[in-house]
Amino acid sequence: MPIGAHAELWRRSTVPIFGIVYDPEDSLIRWVDITGYLRAHPDQIGGSVPVSARHTLDKLSLRGAFTNAVRAYVAHGAGDLTLNLLSPDPFQVGAVYDAWALSRSDPKYLLIMRRFLMDLVPESLRRAIWLLSHVGSHPNIFWTKDNWIRPEAEAQLLPWFRWSPEEIAHMLRAVDHSDYGRGTLGECLDVLLYEDANVVPKLHIAIKLLVRDPDKAPAVRAATLAITHSRDQPEEIAILARDYPELTEHEWFQDVSAAIREGGTLSLY
Repeated sequence: MPIGAHAELWRRSTVPIFGIVYDPEDSLIRWVDITGYLRAHPDQIGGSVPVSARHTLDKLSLRGAFTNAVRAYVAHGAGDLTLNLLSPDPFQVGAVYDAWALSRSDPKYLLIMRRFLMDLVPESLRRAIWLLSHVGSHPNIFWTKDNWIRPEAEAQLLPWFRWSPEEIAHMLRAVDHSDYGRGTLGECLDVLLYEDANVVPKLHIAIKLLVRDPDKAPAVRAATLAITHSRDQPEEIAILARDYPELTEHEWFQDVSAAIREGGTLSLY
């Protein structure tokens, strides 16, 4: 079975990679533990993985040898995931998706990913924001049995959706300025923030962190979220203009201020 350029990624994958091969000569299906083979051959970077003629896949082996091979990885799942979340891409991006896949049966893997948000680089962080938003009350996801988080898993995960100002700033830096609107990554971030009842004062601290950046767009987005999450939007925008006068020079902030003066409230979605 050819492995192309995937050797190191499959070797370190938190979710084990297995290959399934159909042989037309004898009409049998065979399987191979690709991750296990590559870990046993750490120097292999290409080529192929041999498939044993003895490893046929049928009703008996599916519940026997094949299932046992998969179960052998369970004990190391959390440790491998943590290591990959702390590794450079592409391992970190793969670990984010592994956490999602593993959380379908055990929510602890998404919790591990949530706790390591500050260690994620922008590309991995954007994917993590999107996947974590499936846990919250996201109104604009096309829900299916393949992306639905079980209610008992939500009950375990949502109490951990309390964000530090540093985490909020880190996430805002990862979301592009054009990524706001219905069904966007910006809305996914907003869904996460709505789970934190104390998010407005945390957004104020995040603004203090973000206004130091040369690019003021993330700070303005933090201010916009503070406004939309506030119970009194006109008062909130007055406080922000007073405390962060540099934001008033930004076109986005000016447009938000004008919208609130004209309509009294602002909704992003």
